[in-house]
Amino acid sequence: MRSSKAAICAFARVLAVVAAAMVLHAVQAPALATIGSTVVAAEDARLDAVAGFTLVQWQESNNCFGNAVLVAPDRVILPRHLINSAFTARNSIDGPATDYVVRFRRRPDGGLGIASDPATFHHVRVARWVFHKDRKATDDVVIGILETPVTHITPMVVNFDARLNRGRLAATVSSWGPDEAGIKGTLRSGDIVLSKLTSTLAQWREGVRAILHDSGAAITVTQRDGSQRLVGFVTTSGGGVSVKKWKNSVIFPKPRRR
Repeated sequence: MRSSKAAICAFARVLAVVAAAMVLHAVQAPALATIGSTVVAAEDARLDAVAGFTLVQWQESNNCFGNAVLVAPDRVILPRHLINSAFTARNSIDGPATDYVVRFRRRPDGGLGIASDPATFHHVRVARWVFHKDRKATDDVVIGILETPVTHITPMVVNFDARLNRGRLAATVSSWGPDEAGIKGTLRSGDIVLSKLTSTLAQWREGVRAILHDSGAAITVTQRDGSQRLVGFVTTSGGGVSVKKWKNSVIFPKPRRR
């Protein structure tokens, strides 16, 4: 009887450990697609700067596993965990920049690529990375310098000064991640309401939900003229990194005086 009770207790302890691990994984898991989002209309060029992110070897397949946002003709911003899942560790290794490619939906001729034929999208390879020295979870940021500038798409303007109004700020999340059926390869967007926007974090509780392969999805706010401005990007299922911390840093350098 005692051995039976001991076995039961041991089994219970194993279940407890497994349950705890599952909870921890759920809390720490990177952003998984925007549930509830809709396809961005072909004529709406405001979000063309939101690009898919994948490996060069997958350039001709429908396999973007994250997002990058064009913030200058020759540079994109994205989560560092997309190239190094263990980036918080000092001895971890980032993926070589030349292994990656950025996928834009709009081509220089003005046409849109289609998911069934990925070669119809506009692809630009990454030449090198620009890192910040900090490696905390809230420093999940890297700049990719592109091999060739993207001149037919307007880079996303960054809003470093966005603030909540009475604890809320209407925003949009845009991603190449899969839809509810698991189909990816199309830029989609959906509304959210930010409940937190600090120098390092952007979080929400209302609106579309981010899931696998939404990391790097642009978090933007609509301006009075209807344009979109970047305030952060997705790194977890309910939030991400704010751009505020990175003003006048190696990520967003202070403009030179002329």
